Parts: sequence; C-alpha cells; structure tokens
Amino acid sequence: MSPSGRTPVADYIANLNAESRAKVARALDLLEQYGPALGPPHVKPLKGTGGLCELRVPFGGQAYRLFFFPDGGEVIVTHAFTKKSEKTPKKELQTAISRMKEYQERRLRK
Repeated sequence: MSPSGRTPVADYIANLNAESRAKVARALDLLEQYGPALGPPHVKPLKGTGGLCELRVPFGGQAYRLFFFPDGGEVIVTHAFTKKSEKTPKKELQTAISRMKEYQERRLRK
C-alpha cells in the first residue's frame, strides 16, 4: 500500500481477466510459500536494484511480471505490469525501485 492508501499491485491484478488473475494468484501463493528460493524460472533476482526480484508469470501468450523484495519473513510486492517487449522497460523498473525505497523509508520511521 502506498502512503496515500493506494494499492497499485492489487488494482493491476483486479483488472486482469479471470484466468490471468488465477494464474497470477497461484504464482503469488508459490512465492508466499517458498519466497525468493522459489528460483528460476519463476523468480529472477535483478542485479543493481538493491534486492529487487522479478516474479515471472507466463500465461496465454502474455508475460506478467511482479517486482518484489524480501523483508524479514515477508515478501513485499512493489509493482506489476504486462511485459510486451524482450527487455524490461526502465520506467517499470524505476517504479518498482521507487516504491521499494518508499516502503523501506516508512519502515525506518516506525
């Protein structure tokens, strides 16, 4: 959740069709169960991002991506998008990094 109370990842998932939502939900269940140790091909650490990882969810010709990082025993999902090109767009990565830093700063203030 953002400081303003928005839930962009939940909103993104809610706007997917039912089959895609189910596939993403299953991938998130696996991530919750195994954490980053879920490993390839589902999870890929993203170098140079300060600990961000990518959850890969291929389904029906689409490539759904969810960026997350571990925080203690939890997994914090910061951003999700539908990948349409070979490379991850920098804008999507920057959004995820920005939200991760925002989350970490809020945690330090508590």
